[in-house]
Amino acid sequence: LVATTESFGKSGATPTHPELLDWLAVELVESGWSLKAIHRLILTSSAWRQSSRVTPELERQDPDNKLLSRMQLRRLDAEEIHDALVFVAGELDGTMLGPAAPVSQRPDGLVVPARGPRGFRRSIYVRQERKRPLTILEDFDLPAMNPNCVERKSSTVATQALHLLNNAWVGDLARKLAERVEREAGVDFEKQVEAASRIALGRPPSREAKILALEALSRASESWTARDALVSWCQVLLNSAAFIYVD
Repeated sequence: LVATTESFGKSGATPTHPELLDWLAVELVESGWSLKAIHRLILTSSAWRQSSRVTPELERQDPDNKLLSRMQLRRLDAEEIHDALVFVAGELDGTMLGPAAPVSQRPDGLVVPARGPRGFRRSIYVRQERKRPLTILEDFDLPAMNPNCVERKSSTVATQALHLLNNAWVGDLARKLAERVEREAGVDFEKQVEAASRIALGRPPSREAKILALEALSRASESWTARDALVSWCQVLLNSAAFIYVD
């Protein structure tokens, strides 16, 4: 609606759709200033629910996407990545409200969430310590609230991939995901690949991805146990663009 989120005054940019902005403002007031009502209105609108497809014609007519001709490729926010990891691993504690979940610092310096009796809580319920932010949130651009943050920044740096590949906490979640896959698909590699993709990515694997996965599992199982080979593949999925990005 407006490019300068930190300035809505005369020094800021002009809104791209002022009539829509005015209409939403009236809806907010008439809904009793309920942000949930506005979120529901936007997410159930026909405009929001349209599919998005990049075509050469649209790229030629609207290269900067100023006309909103397509959905921009978006990386998940830090909190979304944390929650997605624990969810697909079957380790998400969906308890609402209550006290904040504590964090702990490992000997290697990484700050990780503490697991409760029912799993890991959503990141919104994890205690935020100024001097000890969760390492995974910090690596994936958790906004610094000093004093506030008007716009999130999204970077792509090597430490993010290294975190998902080498962090023992992520490795534990990959093992939990592998156990979940085994419970659903048994020990057949082909069924495991299909189940892992369905759980982690929300869709069946493409033909090419399936062939690559079966080859990787076959090679890995020559040196490791079948379980460890599956854990390795699950960690590959958790570090894939299909898991980290929304397209």
